[in-house]
Amino acid sequence: MSGGGEMGELIRTINWPATPLGDPETWPTPLKLMTGMMLTSSFPTLICWGEDYIQLYNDSFRPINGATKHPQAMGGRACDTYAEIWDTIGPMFAGVMKGQTFGFPNFMVPLNRYGFTEECYFDFSYSPIIDEQGRIGGVLVICIETTEKVYALKIAEKAQQDLELSRAATAKERDRLKRFFMQAPAGICILDGPDFVFELINPSYQQIMPGRNLLDRPLFEALPELADQLHGILLNVYTTGQAFGANELLIPVAEFEGGPLHDRYFNFIYEPRLDESGKVDGIMVFVFEVTDMVVARHKTDRTEESLRIAVEAAELGSFSMNTATREFETSSRLRDFFGFAPDEQMSYEAALKQVHPDDRQTVADMVEASIVDGTRFDTEFRVIGKRDERLRWVRAVGTVQQDNNKAGSCFTGVVHEITEQKQDELRKNDFIGMVSHELKTPLTSLSALVQVLNAKLKNTGDPFVSGALQKVQTQLRKMAGMINGFLNVSRLESGKIHMEKREFDLRQLLAEIIKETELTVSSHQIRFDPGDAVLVNADRDRISSVISNLLSNAVKYSPKGSVIEVACQVINNAPRVCIKDHGIGIKQVDLEKLFERYYRIDNPNTRHISGFGIGLYLSAEIIQRHNGEIWAESEVGAGSTFYFTLP
Repeated sequence: MSGGGEMGELIRTINWPATPLGDPETWPTPLKLMTGMMLTSSFPTLICWGEDYIQLYNDSFRPINGATKHPQAMGGRACDTYAEIWDTIGPMFAGVMKGQTFGFPNFMVPLNRYGFTEECYFDFSYSPIIDEQGRIGGVLVICIETTEKVYALKIAEKAQQDLELSRAATAKERDRLKRFFMQAPAGICILDGPDFVFELINPSYQQIMPGRNLLDRPLFEALPELADQLHGILLNVYTTGQAFGANELLIPVAEFEGGPLHDRYFNFIYEPRLDESGKVDGIMVFVFEVTDMVVARHKTDRTEESLRIAVEAAELGSFSMNTATREFETSSRLRDFFGFAPDEQMSYEAALKQVHPDDRQTVADMVEASIVDGTRFDTEFRVIGKRDERLRWVRAVGTVQQDNNKAGSCFTGVVHEITEQKQDELRKNDFIGMVSHELKTPLTSLSALVQVLNAKLKNTGDPFVSGALQKVQTQLRKMAGMINGFLNVSRLESGKIHMEKREFDLRQLLAEIIKETELTVSSHQIRFDPGDAVLVNADRDRISSVISNLLSNAVKYSPKGSVIEVACQVINNAPRVCIKDHGIGIKQVDLEKLFERYYRIDNPNTRHISGFGIGLYLSAEIIQRHNGEIWAESEVGAGSTFYFTLP
């Protein structure tokens, strides 16, 4: 075909930019031919001609370039237009100029076409364009964007247009179109005549049915299981000439003839094929299997439904807040917790306003910390109902979730009312405080009487009396310590324990407590590495009780005659105390709960050791109220090390 005819006339009507290719009238015949085919097609097509890959493309290709690259890309060099991905596609272009072809499905390139770089996915093929002398003169690019899931329709429109062009072209053009079909990543076949005989099948289509013999066989003879579902659809396309498309259609089909049927899902398009007179003589099929995607979505839907049922059964309120816009979405249950009507709008600011004034700033700070650095939001606080002014205790748990394209994030979570639980705890703490306080007075009197009795009887010469009185005093001290512990828990949780901070030398305090411990403990050796002088501003008595408790635990949980190591250091400008024993050690599962109230490690090695699980809880609360940190590291059978830091 020469530059004349319909294609030549079409090319001459186009207002081409000034390019190194010159006047279209002077173009080589293959370039004119390919350009004419390209211009009559709505399928995204790009021609890169010559060693500089001068670009010519049709209107369908413009969206791929976007506002950043069009219109200056027309007539420009491909290496300039696609500079950000030239390292990837440049070697392919060079391979095409040597006679190679390339084609990939869902190929990702970081493309800048709207002023920013985005991940774009394409099905594409690169083919050589042969000039009159049989030399390769350029690259034919056929590219389908699959970033959006509606690409199947565009493929169908392009394929239909290319098929119409192929009927008007020579046998050479028909052969080229056939090669394109064979290289396309989409499953493509042509069904000929009213019996729907497989006239053409590309490898991608055959891969969908790898064990089936299809070519030159009627569709429903080769795939009889499809007859009930698809015969009426195909017959309607053939008789009316109206295309048909479906997404995620469930089709039971076997991979091998006579094999078991499997539920599979497909996106497909049936396009009528017209003969020279305009009558339908066959059907073109474009098909993509989406079974994996549909099954995955169904699993997600089931998971979300199960989660919704679980949330409702647990009477949880849920929330979601866009971290950028602070758009706040809540369930009706959550709105009820805050005293809002079920259909009333509740913003984040409105919800925060209903938080008890004593808790409001803490909650706001924890929300911001979770949004900024991803820390888990987990706290208990009080809310005052907007309408009923009812005081409720709630526990809220939340975390920041990144969306799929990482363009934003949401702070999501659930809220559970714990008012009754809190009231039970407060009543229990009041009872423990009252009982402990009532026990403390007679215990003090009993201790004084034992001391007087010990003074009067110490010279009796009866070793039994002296030993018995010493054991009574020891048990009285243990009981007094236990009662003081319960009182401190009660005061701590009712907000009646106060910190009286002043400046003191932490190293000196450690030395004093170690000396006091050594007076009553002769079974262990305590080694102290004092380090440099460390001044802290804290409640000396409370920190003293923390150190005493950690030393006492080290003695209780390590064998007699072993060494307890105590050190005071400054790490990252923060004082850190560590107390290490060589005892039985702690399992990882117990380490995570060690500082919880009343938590006791339950194993044969610890059952004979006395305690109520309040010492470490009180220690943790004291350190946290000083804005410090406390933690433990341990290996079973090798001992434990407890740390705490102070600001």
